[in-house]
Amino acid sequence: MFDKVLHFFEYGIFGFLLYFALAGERWEGKPLLPAFMIGSIYGISDEFHQYFVPTRECDVFDFLADAAGSGSGAFFASFMSRGRAH
Repeated sequence: MFDKVLHFFEYGIFGFLLYFALAGERWEGKPLLPAFMIGSIYGISDEFHQYFVPTRECDVFDFLADAAGSGSGAFFASFMSRGRAH
């Protein structure tokens, strides 16, 4: 259970940083969905990779924690950026 919390927070930071990395003109100020998608796809690829590592396991619940974390981090970044003057 504790590892799911770690996954959530790690990917939360990742989603937060992705939001601001994508917040340029290309996404017209709407990087929330792309940040969530990129974070989720990276989580899937990480879990898939772990399937081939002898001491690790591929876990769908880890992926769900990754996706929830990246979405939450991106949403929090979106919420924080609304107060900034444009």
